Amino acid sequence: MDVVELTKKLVSIESTDPGRYENDIESFIKKYLKNINNDNIKIFESEVISERKNIMAVYTKDDNYAIKDVYNEVVFICHMDTVVVGNDWTKNAFNNDLIEGRLYGRGATDMKSGIAVALSVFKYICEKYDRKS
Repeated sequence: MDVVELTKKLVSIESTDPGRYENDIESFIKKYLKNINNDNIKIFESEVISERKNIMAVYTKDDNYAIKDVYNEVVFICHMDTVVVGNDWTKNAFNNDLIEGRLYGRGATDMKSGIAVALSVFKYICEKYDRKS
């Protein structure tokens, strides 16, 4: 899945705050990370408030790696929620319409495209460093 298709998929997942919040998009991200199919990926979660979590994914060949060991890493920080759909919205906010090369949908620029880039770069790094081993 290229970064545009990944962004479109993320936009189609409602994660409004208040509203559905991040549960569905969190599930999608964890599934995406697991589908990279790399035993060197460690996924950590921490509950921020009830039913709302942070996800951390680390590529490491250290079987004893713990999130507390982070000291010299590449870090992408992205939020998963979006604001609610406003009254002036003229398109389906979760339909991920690509019109004349522009993506329309809630979170297309803040922050779901950023999540798509972060996930794509993370996957690339995992694949690149596995080839070097």
